[in-house]
Order: sequence, then C-alpha cells, then structure tokens
Amino acid sequence: MWDFVVEDTTRKPLGGVYSDERVMHGLLGVLYGLFLAALIPMLLEWRLSPSGFSPQHLPASAWLRQSLLVMGILAFLSGLRDLLAACGIPGSSWPWSQASRHSDRIAKSRSAYGNLNPTTDDKHK
Repeated sequence: MWDFVVEDTTRKPLGGVYSDERVMHGLLGVLYGLFLAALIPMLLEWRLSPSGFSPQHLPASAWLRQSLLVMGILAFLSGLRDLLAACGIPGSSWPWSQASRHSDRIAKSRSAYGNLNPTTDDKHK
C-alpha cells in the first residue's frame, strides 16, 4: 500500500497516475493476496512431507507448456539485461539511455512545482 503513496507523490508533477494503472495495481494486489491464500496451506502441508524432487507428469496442453517456456525465457533475458545494465556493460542500458532526457524533464518540473519532500530540503539547509 505504501507503493501507492510514494507513486502518487513522485508522479504528481508528471500528471499523476493514470486511472487504468491504479486499477491494474489494485487487481494485482488482489491476485497476489489470492495467490498467498492458496500457497500458505500448501506450504504447511509440504512442511510435513519428505523432501526431495521427483518427476511429475501432469496433464498440460502443449500451448500452455510452450507459453510458460517462452515467458520463462523472456523473464530470464529481462533479468540478465537488468544485471548487465546495472554493471554498466555498454549497449545494455536500452531503453534507459533515454532516462537522462526524461530525468531532465523531471528536474525542470520539480523546479516548477517545488520539492515533493520538504524534509529533504530541511536537512540540506
């Protein structure tokens, strides 16, 4: 919930948070709660089971298996790109290379609207 507060505060100079985005965040929060409600009883049950891995052959359609494989590969590649960009590897910062132009616009809007966190200004005086 604190994320909503921080996002509202930081994006106010840029026009605020779009209503569709707010609805999506709410839905994601509800779905995550449902996920945890289903996961916790399973974890308690698994806690009492013997440990170890064994192959399970569960019925799943080919499109589901392929979709999950593609999503897993894309998530891995996204994380790898984030790691490379964080390490400063040339060419891996796309689309963040545009962030410098975006940060200039944010700095201009902050100077026009004032600082959103007045306690920060008080510390530096």
